[in-house]
Amino acid sequence: MSDRLTWSTRQVAALAGTTQKAVRYYHSVGLLAEPERGVNGYKHYGVAHLRRLIHIVSLAELGLPLARIKEIDDVDADTLIDELDATLEAKIRRLEANRARLALLRTHGVGWEVPAELADVLAGLADADRSVLAVASRVLDDQSVAQLRDLLARHEPTDTDEELTQLPDDATPEQIEDLARRIVAQVQGAKEQFPSVTGAARGAVPRRLAHEAVAAAMVESFRAAQLRVLVRVSELAAAGPGEIPAP
Repeated sequence: MSDRLTWSTRQVAALAGTTQKAVRYYHSVGLLAEPERGVNGYKHYGVAHLRRLIHIVSLAELGLPLARIKEIDDVDADTLIDELDATLEAKIRRLEANRARLALLRTHGVGWEVPAELADVLAGLADADRSVLAVASRVLDDQSVAQLRDLLARHEPTDTDEELTQLPDDATPEQIEDLARRIVAQVQGAKEQFPSVTGAARGAVPRRLAHEAVAAAMVESFRAAQLRVLVRVSELAAAGPGEIPAP
């Protein structure tokens, strides 16, 4: 060994503002060259190792992935700065969106699973409705979620909403049919004002799987009598205004 000053793994990690575990990981992925070892078998890091380690830590702190650090030796400085700036801008947008979501959660007292854009319109809904819409907002695409929000924002509570919420488990077939017909009449009467939701799935989620998840959430969230009403509403709505048979 030469007489130049060297440091141990613990010391060089402390000087660079990182950990021994990180230094060992940088060795394992080829980011940091292994130093010479002394007669005692311990690594001896020099100034070149420290500078390289500071370089790695600095880029990682700026948000550059470790895999990308391995590729930048020949990258133009301005190009790299633009790349890092774009990465940080996207991160800032995500953080601002998360802070906005926390503010809405604090204001409206809705669950963690509710997306920020629905927090205000879900606040006054029954737990069953909120549960289903929380699932729907996660598995449907942004356009469908925006349409859901529009529907909920325009909807004025009606007597049938309360009747459905309070519907007893032993509701008779006549009660189910009567309530379903009154609900579907309201839906059809407002069809132009309330366009249907496209129901497209989010990302790589197949449309069928997304719809199965929403249906499962409905089964878990609504009582049997309520589900019978909703199924009947769907059947009557599919028939069209002029095709609904008389009771």
